Amino acid sequence: MYTLIIYFSTVISLLLLIYLAPGIAFFPKFILNPRTFAVIPFISISIVVSAQYLLSTLNQFSHQNVVLLICFTLIIALYRLYSAFKDNLFTESNWHAKDYKALLLIVFSSIPLMIILGFEGFQHADEIYSWNMWAKQIYLNQTVTFDSTQSPYPLALPSLIAFCYKFLGNTDYQLPIKFSYSIIYISTIFAIYSFAKTREQIGIFFITYLIVMLIIGIGFEYKKVYADTLMGGFLTTSLVLIISLSKRRNRINKNISEISILIASILLICFASLTKQGAMVWAILPYPLLAYVVINTNNNLTNYLKALLLIPILTPFLWYFFGGKDFYQNIDVINRSMANRDYLEQFFYGFEESFISNPTLLMFMVVVFIVLFKKIDFEKTIFLFGIILSTLLLIFFGAYETTRLYLHIILAGWLLIISYGDDILSNKFTKVLSKIGRSLYLYAFIGSLFLFWSVNSFYDRIILFDRISNFLDGREVQANWIIGESGAEQYRNIIKSKKGLVAQNGHIWGMYYGMDNFHYKGFGLTDEKIHAMAQDIINKEIGWMYSYDEQVKILENFCPGSVNKVNTSENLYNQTLYKISNESLTKCVNK
Repeated sequence: MYTLIIYFSTVISLLLLIYLAPGIAFFPKFILNPRTFAVIPFISISIVVSAQYLLSTLNQFSHQNVVLLICFTLIIALYRLYSAFKDNLFTESNWHAKDYKALLLIVFSSIPLMIILGFEGFQHADEIYSWNMWAKQIYLNQTVTFDSTQSPYPLALPSLIAFCYKFLGNTDYQLPIKFSYSIIYISTIFAIYSFAKTREQIGIFFITYLIVMLIIGIGFEYKKVYADTLMGGFLTTSLVLIISLSKRRNRINKNISEISILIASILLICFASLTKQGAMVWAILPYPLLAYVVINTNNNLTNYLKALLLIPILTPFLWYFFGGKDFYQNIDVINRSMANRDYLEQFFYGFEESFISNPTLLMFMVVVFIVLFKKIDFEKTIFLFGIILSTLLLIFFGAYETTRLYLHIILAGWLLIISYGDDILSNKFTKVLSKIGRSLYLYAFIGSLFLFWSVNSFYDRIILFDRISNFLDGREVQANWIIGESGAEQYRNIIKSKKGLVAQNGHIWGMYYGMDNFHYKGFGLTDEKIHAMAQDIINKEIGWMYSYDEQVKILENFCPGSVNKVNTSENLYNQTLYKISNESLTKCVNK
């Protein structure tokens, strides 16, 4: 019970103090409108990531300083909310009953996702040996290395995770941090919903919600904390704000400054490009063009604001020169995409893998293009240009993982259907779909499925947690997933022994990174150097080894009885734990 109290207290503190307070402190009036309220978590992330970078640059990134900074932003947020309340600004809020209902529906439908996120550490593939490991390096004030990718990546996501770690004071509370990531999902969806004003649009929104999240499979990607989901949220909410400044789409509360909306939009597109390379294309070309057109057609925005558009254009270039050089030389990505095909062959292969093999996605994108071509204008032409460019990049370099790497364009396309699709949402077919989307029977049916899914997901994870003594220790949860049913026990024994560990697998590396006396890729044991290596193991008090049989055989041949195999369950990465007897090894070395 005590652990649960700590868990949920941690989740609530992260949601309020990390994802809401900083954004409200800088843009308090954004809470007056559902659309601007939805982007507050992304603004907050931008602020805390900036704070992390500044504090690290000044060598001041410590638990105490982070807590002081968060307390300071909380005080400012509360004061600015009090001022807004005192000036009666809340009486002119744009919130309506349908907005609260929609938000509740979106949150309710997100419960299965919350359960999955809330019961898993950072453990799935890239999470463990890239994003979370980089976060650990930032947390430990170390230089971030890219050993797992062999090329640099933008670090907004690891910076966010590291800031949360530093706020909490350790890297153990992975589960509450991952649970809080569900607000990214909810905020992105609610931001898109905010353009659905009529009954027909609301109905179409919920129908497309099911198609995008369940049938196309975008919802699946949010079960893992990848940079792609955060980048998709940044890009989508940035477009939400800039579209809101367009003369034809402006529905923002008059008490919210349009200049502040423009600044927030620019901030979000910059951080989209600092989260994953896919958004850099938008920051350099389509977004500045779109913002330029919007400023020209909006009488409330003056021409000098166009100078601000240099910021998103320069952001990717500054990242490249200050840490992103050679990012395009990720051999693994190139090999998995191109696989020795020439460009023409790759085009046909990529198109087949991305769209022919995913007919629902192809149909969805056809609808997006129909929306853009219907009464096309300069704004729509810019979107068309951006989507085509991103699609070509996907076909050539991302066909191996279409849904995740195309996620930001699917979200942007969904936004375009809801915000620009008035002309195609008025025919008989869409009216029938709209009625289905507003049907209480549909809500009851889908709600029952989500409830069933939630109960089963919760039950499955409770069973898995029987082997875990403390689910607030994220590494124990990781070990349970990576190694299997014996993983959590092995982790506890390694920690209690206070002996060093050697590992050669990237997942083990990412899990134990930051542990005292942990060595990655071992000691390079060979028959010729075994005596010196054995002495090194003794000197460094190495007591455990996750290894392959070849390495163990060399040590066992040199000193029989010095290595004991620990009973290890079958696991995805074929890892086996061995316990090293320093006493036996010492005797063999001293012969």
